Amino acid sequence: LGFYSQPLMDAISCAAMLSISNFDGQGLSNIAWSYAALYLRNEPLIEAIASSALRSISKFDSTQNLSNLAWALAQMSVKHMPLLEALAGESVRRIGEFASQQLA
Repeated sequence: LGFYSQPLMDAISCAAMLSISNFDGQGLSNIAWSYAALYLRNEPLIEAIASSALRSISKFDSTQNLSNLAWALAQMSVKHMPLLEALAGESVRRIGEFASQQLA
């Protein structure tokens, strides 16, 4: 749709940051994906996602979550090197698990 409400997105980011330590890989990749899909970049939320993902990336239960998070970071032009390196390392470690669509 291309429509978004800035007050709503601000409220979502605040709520997410309060509980982000409870997010699993899917939750982290979904919140990142939703902001990226709307071409929104919320620096405090990105930092919170990065911090949580760095602690839990080896526990992401699906390579889809790795792919979605990588796509979202690229879409938002995020250059958080520790997170990008962790994503790359985990992707290399699990490369045989990726479906062809996730490699694109």
